[in-house]
Amino acid sequence: MISKTKLFSLRFDVHEEFTVKEILDSFNQVEISEVLVCDGLLLCVTVTRDEYSQRPMPWNPYLGQTRWIQTRRSYDRSDVYALGYDKRTNRNHKILMYCYGYKEDECEIYDVKSDSWRTLDVKLHWGWGEEYFHVSASLQGNT
Repeated sequence: MISKTKLFSLRFDVHEEFTVKEILDSFNQVEISEVLVCDGLLLCVTVTRDEYSQRPMPWNPYLGQTRWIQTRRSYDRSDVYALGYDKRTNRNHKILMYCYGYKEDECEIYDVKSDSWRTLDVKLHWGWGEEYFHVSASLQGNT
């Protein structure tokens, strides 16, 4: 549940007491702009209030784990994210980030297991205006 830029995990069992846990206490610095879901993993895309830049944060609600992902450079709110996994490698989750730039577009993929980014040598020809670049996707299968 997202409530006023705070993220909570709710846990309940009919035989135990209901518990509410705040996931991160640093949400006074960021807002969650979108949440993507793939195979039980959530990707919270956060936006800093002072810099107007995005930063991805995967969250595994089952295990109660979060991780801030450090991007290789500062991007802005026109970035597009997708969350998926590679079914050939035991569902290794990946984050695809497409950066819509004024001079040059860039596409990068983050491998959750290896904690590393790599740049993809691709050119995407969307044929859309910038207003459509605020949409993200969840992917299943080959990423």
